[in-house]
Amino acid sequence: MRLGWEPGQPALSADTVGAAAPVKRGLVSGATVLPEITEAPPAPRKLWKHPAFIVSMITTLIAVGVAVTLIIMTALAEGPPRVTGLDITAGSGGVALSWNGPDVPYDVFVVSDGTDGTDVLDVSQAVRGRDIWMPRAFGYYDDASCFVVRASSLDGDVSLAAEALDEQGAASVCMTDADE
Repeated sequence: MRLGWEPGQPALSADTVGAAAPVKRGLVSGATVLPEITEAPPAPRKLWKHPAFIVSMITTLIAVGVAVTLIIMTALAEGPPRVTGLDITAGSGGVALSWNGPDVPYDVFVVSDGTDGTDVLDVSQAVRGRDIWMPRAFGYYDDASCFVVRASSLDGDVSLAAEALDEQGAASVCMTDADE
């Protein structure tokens, strides 16, 4: 076995004294471990990946959805709130009206023949939900009076004509129809 013949080791034998020592490699190599990073030009972002574009598309879709919903609701709308099932009950002390309809405020008008034509009296302050009770002592009505009930949101003339009542979603009843 020969000692000292491995590369980088000093020779131990005398006969190799004049031989040149092998060249030892340094601890630091000339090659770099990691390559140099060069600044890459930024890649252009596609339009649909921009946050502003995404937000604007979401708001556009919401606006289109609201518009379509409003158009459908307008097309399917039935017009003004309708009064149905108007009932009158007369007693010795007054008259009571009750009706059915959506949960909206209602106006009640007393229509009677006056000296100068038809008199219309608004008694809406006595309405409680879908009912009203009017005492006879107040003199709001007589035995020939009629009552018109319609939603408070409607404007226009109060009339007993069938087409005007239908257009306004109103209903009418007269004292002659009253249940005792």
